[in-house]
Amino acid sequence: MNNRILEMNSEDDLSQLDPDKFDPEEYTPEAIDHIFGICGALWVRPDNPKEPHKEPHVEISSGLCSDGYVNLRRVLRHTNLCEIMARLMILEFRRHLPGLSCGAKQRIHWVIGSDHTAATLSFCVARLLGAKHEFTEKGPNKTQLWRRGIIRQDEVVLQVEDLIATGDTVRAVRLGLRQGNRCPINFFPAVLTLAHRSEERLIDRIYPILSLRHYAMQMWPRYKCPLHTKGSVAIHEPQFNWGKLTGNYS
Repeated sequence: MNNRILEMNSEDDLSQLDPDKFDPEEYTPEAIDHIFGICGALWVRPDNPKEPHKEPHVEISSGLCSDGYVNLRRVLRHTNLCEIMARLMILEFRRHLPGLSCGAKQRIHWVIGSDHTAATLSFCVARLLGAKHEFTEKGPNKTQLWRRGIIRQDEVVLQVEDLIATGDTVRAVRLGLRQGNRCPINFFPAVLTLAHRSEERLIDRIYPILSLRHYAMQMWPRYKCPLHTKGSVAIHEPQFNWGKLTGNYS
């Protein structure tokens, strides 16, 4: 069976995808990656064993070197794609509910995302779940602050992210909520994300990470980076240097 998404070649083509005519069967892992690729949101370093120095790698926002890069802001700026991804994430979320402790019985009262990119996606998820929505604010030293109201102790909070790389932002959001809220936070026993690019499986050593797409991308501190050793050039801020990274300056 042909997949029309895989036949699309431009962001104009993707604009034809209608969330109100949503068929989840079309959104295979290959189709989702194809969407990300068209939007310039996904890059995986090509394998060039004969001349490894000719292929660059990236320095991600944490300062680590990596052989892959995900920039979902370029997908979620399209409002139709943002809603479609939210719908797919909710299907993945519900698929895992039977295996979560008490999760299937809990109503979601709040959906909260981090600042900035996750805010639009978490809003879409909240709307589809019939929950309230908010997002934390970036603070100094990569903190995430909660200063937007009171979450009652009896209300369940589902954390929704666009991307989990090192897990630092997820933990910063949870810490910010705990420190900034008058009552203890009743977190839903899982974290939901659109993409996950690390090998970390649990947050707070308890809560599983549920992701629509998982990428086995490697990360190293610069002094341990094998790609640097091979002469590969690190591209800083790849979101602003996409042409240098991919060779496509169009």
